[in-house]
Amino acid sequence: MVPVSVDVRSGDAVLEVKVLGDGPAVVLVPGLARGASDYAGLIQGLAGAGYRAVAINLRGAEGSSGPFKGMTLETIERDIGCVARALGLGRFDLLGHALGAYLARFFAARHPEMVRSVICLAGGGRAVVQGQVVPFLAAVERAIAGEIGAEAMDRAMVACGLVAPTSDPRAFRTGWWPNLHALLEAWKAVPPESYMAAGGRPMLVMYGALDGIAPPPNMLSLREDLGAQVTLVAIAGAGHCVQAEQPAAVEAALLDWLRRQAAG
Repeated sequence: MVPVSVDVRSGDAVLEVKVLGDGPAVVLVPGLARGASDYAGLIQGLAGAGYRAVAINLRGAEGSSGPFKGMTLETIERDIGCVARALGLGRFDLLGHALGAYLARFFAARHPEMVRSVICLAGGGRAVVQGQVVPFLAAVERAIAGEIGAEAMDRAMVACGLVAPTSDPRAFRTGWWPNLHALLEAWKAVPPESYMAAGGRPMLVMYGALDGIAPPPNMLSLREDLGAQVTLVAIAGAGHCVQAEQPAAVEAALLDWLRRQAAG
């Protein structure tokens, strides 16, 4: 099955959205400086299980255009809302990876009536343990600038915990987009504590047991802070990019969660 690319206008931007399948909608928001291509496997799995997968490329990534300098969380909130209305999604489950998980929680906090549940892949909570964010960002900046070779990038991705030592880092040599700093500035401008509860929507948090960027104790703090609202699933043998490293485990946990949400 091949996803359909749909263009959705949102103000002065045109967002490229990858859509596949019929049934209840699951909207997917990529991580920092990444695109919808990161969800290629999940899109297929969701569609095959009877869901409508809707993967959004944020401004400045893959086929999406429009200004991203000065972007705010409210800009991204409006963009997601425009996609939902243009495609007639009604209520949907909202999934985000890494920074995308923060964006998903922000949207849910603003529009809880539109969101059935929130799924966070490696989307952290409190900084109980300091992650390897600085070396990660340094490597990504060099990749965007074309200043790092393949082997050095592979070593950097493993060293910072983006992928586990047993995972193949090749998928992350490329695929980094220049909206990196705009997204970081938007995220830093709003205290995550103000939207971490995601409007009280049920929340599934999947995290890599070997994640060096958002270490497991930071994930566990979400359950401590939000209680039974949060369901935690550890993904063995994975770092920060759980859906690429352990796709079968992530897909199985996601489909089980969606079935349980539908059952009430």
